[in-house]
Amino acid sequence: MVRLNPIPIIRGAIIRILTKARQITIPGFKQVPLYDVGVFYMNGIANGAIGVRASGISFNFFMAIFPSIIFLFTLIPFIPIPNFQNQLIALMQAVLPSNTFQAVENTIIDITTHKRGSLLSIGFLAALFFSTNGISALIAAFNASANAFENRKWLSMRLIAILLVIILFLLLTLATGLIIFGQTLLKFLVSHGIIQTGFSQVLFISGQWLIILAFILFSLSFLYYYAPSNRSEYRFFSPGAIMATILIIVTSLFFSFYLSRFGQYNKLYGSIGTLLALLIWLNISSFVILIGFELNVSIHNAEKGMKKELELSDNSKDYERFYPQVDDIL
Repeated sequence: MVRLNPIPIIRGAIIRILTKARQITIPGFKQVPLYDVGVFYMNGIANGAIGVRASGISFNFFMAIFPSIIFLFTLIPFIPIPNFQNQLIALMQAVLPSNTFQAVENTIIDITTHKRGSLLSIGFLAALFFSTNGISALIAAFNASANAFENRKWLSMRLIAILLVIILFLLLTLATGLIIFGQTLLKFLVSHGIIQTGFSQVLFISGQWLIILAFILFSLSFLYYYAPSNRSEYRFFSPGAIMATILIIVTSLFFSFYLSRFGQYNKLYGSIGTLLALLIWLNISSFVILIGFELNVSIHNAEKGMKKELELSDNSKDYERFYPQVDDIL
């Protein structure tokens, strides 16, 4: 019986796949073959220290959460809606674990029922400072991925960071509001006969998630376009933003499923487990944002390499310098 060596067969199949990838182009990739983008992308992921950058970015955003909470709570007494404070406290009592709510109940009632202008200002400034630090860390990571020199002044960068924080806050607040209050609105519409159960309900839920996806896509597009110093090299709506939007939704759903089914972190850590879960989610989201931008950089670099290839088409050594050959990869 003759034994076949599977290694040459597998190697030949891989070579055929990679050769075919040289002929495939995807919309949004600027007519650059998928293989060429993949070479730059895998090299950027492997050598870009993306995990380390994501950890720094997520920590900065995590630090912005606490002053943001203080700012939002001290803002509540200034909202001129009758009985709003009592309704909010009742909602928090229903959402928070009983032990956690009992521990902070008196503090929440005191903050939400007494106006403190000085604490409101301090909370706002602290939240703005730490959140802009997170955006600044993102800008530095984007510039490092793109090998771009930062030629903007410190004040200009801070103003850009503040503008991005405001835009992201508004868009993500709207998306979060749709997630939280979407089901409540749906029940209201069904109970009043405005929407019938069945196909109309499916259309409503589908429209809700499409709007949420649009908000997240706009948020990432603003980040990818305005944060880097060489923004003229990228489009506003980019393949990286689309990929990152999908990955953020998918990873968030999987992470939520894991916490609800397998993550018994509350039994071990108590109420602090929620903060640990939030930090992990921020780290995952930061990683996804960075690999999304890395795709945009890879498309741009592959396009530059393709133009260089056309200029130096008579010199095979120059071609190999810009595009690793299939045999070199295997």
